[in-house]
Amino acid sequence: MKVIYANKDNMGLINSILNKNNVVVFFTAPWCGHCKNLKPVMENVFGRFKNMSNTGSIVNVSEHEMPRITLDNKIDGFPTIRHYNNGNKVNDYSGMRDEKSLTNYLVKIFEENKMQNMIREKKTKKKAKRKSRRRSFIKSLKKVKRKMKSKSKLIKKIKNAFKKNTKKASKTKKASKTKKASKTKKASKKKKAKAKKKLNIQA
Repeated sequence: MKVIYANKDNMGLINSILNKNNVVVFFTAPWCGHCKNLKPVMENVFGRFKNMSNTGSIVNVSEHEMPRITLDNKIDGFPTIRHYNNGNKVNDYSGMRDEKSLTNYLVKIFEENKMQNMIREKKTKKKAKRKSRRRSFIKSLKKVKRKMKSKSKLIKKIKNAFKKNTKKASKTKKASKTKKASKTKKASKKKKAKAKKKLNIQA
């Protein structure tokens, strides 16, 4: 978790974080008595959250840096502890400013944020799984279609080859019949001619 103290050099980073993340901002002023009382409590709380693995940020913005905040920075007084989520003001803390109360407030915000992130992550994973399954199904479908197309082409080839062979066989058969008929006709003619010759000789 990020714990940041605002200064003129890191306001760009802070504005970027405020627009994207779950952030709690402590608005303070150096002349404010309540802010001076809050300072040791705030530093203890910041130290506690600095080493946590929760996603989010805690930022301390001094009065001098407030005009550089690009989001809603209008406050009614110092100190103001404000919760922002993705660039939008959620609420201003109105509880006790002791260490325990502030810690509980921050834990609640960042634990909820953690849960939301987990739910979002789960949804993203499910979506990715569905997309992957869909892609896999489409791929398989295309494969089947290609196979069917290939089989269809093969069947077509076999049919054409069969037709060709049938035509060839039919032509061969026809030619054979014609040849046979021609031979028979010739033999018959020869037979008749022989018989005629025999008759002429006898006469």
